[in-house]
Parts: sequence; structure tokens; C-alpha cells
Amino acid sequence: QAAEWLEGSAIRRVIAVPWNAQTEAVVQTFTTDDKIQLFMSNEDIFAYKVSEVKQVSENDTSVLSATKPSIVIILYQPKAEQRWVVIAEQ
Repeated sequence: QAAEWLEGSAIRRVIAVPWNAQTEAVVQTFTTDDKIQLFMSNEDIFAYKVSEVKQVSENDTSVLSATKPSIVIILYQPKAEQRWVVIAEQ
């Protein structure tokens, strides 16, 4: 027997976006209840509402897990001590 993954069972999708000044400025403009749409390569579209925008330390892995369907967008910058994250829920 082998392990299997139940398609559609993902709880939190994690998306890392490379840092640049323009992207950081956009991330900082997000507010609670702003809408985010995630377009998948198979043409599925997932809709989310922003619940939180914050900076976390580079070692903070708590943003990677959740108990309800959501995404976390991490503004990734190598060697940065803090990273911007956007958390949005379905």
C-alpha cells in the first residue's frame, strides 16, 4: 500500500512571491476583506478574502498552517529578517 492524497483537501496554499519594492508597496495596501483570486493552471479559480497583513520573522512557520481553507502569500526576500505575509480565507 502507498499513501494517497485526496484531491481538493488542501487547507492552506502557500505562495512565495519574490520581493521587490513595487510588490511590497502593493502588499502594504491590502486591507481586511480585500478580494484575491487565485488562477490555477487547470483553469480553476479560487476566491479568498484578506484576513491579515503583517510582517513575520523569517523563522516564523506558524503562517504555513491553518484549520480552514486559506492562502498565505509570502513576500520572499533572501537574507531578510522580516517578511511581509498576506493571509486570506475562502
